[in-house]
Amino acid sequence: MLTVLWAVLTWLSPEGAYLVFPLFFLCLHVLPGRGGVAAIVLATAFAIVALGLHLGFSVGGVIGPLVGAGVALLIGLAYRAPTREAQERERLLAELIRTRQ
Repeated sequence: MLTVLWAVLTWLSPEGAYLVFPLFFLCLHVLPGRGGVAAIVLATAFAIVALGLHLGFSVGGVIGPLVGAGVALLIGLAYRAPTREAQERERLLAELIRTRQ
């Protein structure tokens, strides 16, 4: 629902495209794996097209959302690595406690 509201806002006003960056992180959190990446790609394409239709296509209007998407993907991947490591440690610790008992 939030994505639909963002899309309507972006379609009506070019300033809505700037809200795509926090939406990227929400997509990565709610849609794990490839679903989040696909949602980011679609949102980026929509933002580029909406900016282009409102303000005319420009280098900044294309590169800005692309850089934002890339940064969000890198931060999302970097955030998941320690989380996975902590979960693995927790699993190993539980296994160690079970074997010691």
